[in-house]
Amino acid sequence: MDTKVRKGTNMEDTTLEAWLADWRSIVETSLQEHLASPEPILDPYMGMMHYHMGWVDREFRPIARSVG
Repeated sequence: MDTKVRKGTNMEDTTLEAWLADWRSIVETSLQEHLASPEPILDPYMGMMHYHMGWVDREFRPIARSVG
């Protein structure tokens, strides 16, 4: 297998990173959909799950973050 070196990384690493970035977005979206609160009474419990996933702050407010 021939791999070209570019700026200290080989092409396989670059391709793998692109592939992982695509899948990371798909998995993150799927997790958020599946962990949405189905009933208002479950909001505190689901809020804790969202906090531990890094999607909300300690007061359950959505936060912007880089994924990785």
